[in-house]
Amino acid sequence: MSSSDAVNVIKDFINNTLSTLGGVKGSLALAGLAIIMIVLIVYAVYGFIKFLRFTLRLKPHEFALAILAIGFALIVIAILLP
Repeated sequence: MSSSDAVNVIKDFINNTLSTLGGVKGSLALAGLAIIMIVLIVYAVYGFIKFLRFTLRLKPHEFALAILAIGFALIVIAILLP
């Protein structure tokens, strides 16, 4: 599933929800979804900044171990996916 597929699913969900609700309900639902998306984006940016600071403070051997752990985790995920 690519990012464009995910965007299309979200668009379809919003369109179906708004067409069902209509009027003021639809506007309020759209405002609520916008607030939730803004909060999610802010937390994602905040988490990325904290992760970047964490990785920049690692010693070289700690960084290599972290990359090794990420590599193993990705291999396990690839094995578990059908």
